[in-house]
Amino acid sequence: MNFARMVVAARIVLGLFYLMSGLNWFFGFIPLLPYVGMPADMHIKHVVVAEMIKTGWMFQSAKIVEIAFGLSMLTNRYVPVMLLVALPVGFMTFMLDALILGDIWHWLQGTETGVALWAAIMDMVVGGLCVLLIHLWLIWCYLDYYRPMLVATATPKEAGR
Repeated sequence: MNFARMVVAARIVLGLFYLMSGLNWFFGFIPLLPYVGMPADMHIKHVVVAEMIKTGWMFQSAKIVEIAFGLSMLTNRYVPVMLLVALPVGFMTFMLDALILGDIWHWLQGTETGVALWAAIMDMVVGGLCVLLIHLWLIWCYLDYYRPMLVATATPKEAGR
């Protein structure tokens, strides 16, 4: 597979992942994940996510970024800027998925099954690490678009000149 096809494949995979994740918040077609109409007593994996949902706007804003990013990747529009805009969301997703020490501890104590621990590990690797690595690799692929911004001192110019 050549470089151009790898970039297109990465954009499509990442775009679909983010688009599905973002749309799920509003439509709830993946019932294991948080969504707008979820029952009040539904278990949420991370306290941080629960607190973001309680604000009424923070989690929803992240999901809107995910939808915009997914559409950008799938339509190949504004890709370089959207890769940077969505990077904080991707990084936080990875960080939340990487928090498996509690799962390991509960497994060692015998209060969590090996299946649950394995699910947490797979969620960390697939849902967090793979997504973040693809995201970072795409940023690297579009590095030439960022080079003009990576100067130590810049002189402002009048827009359009």
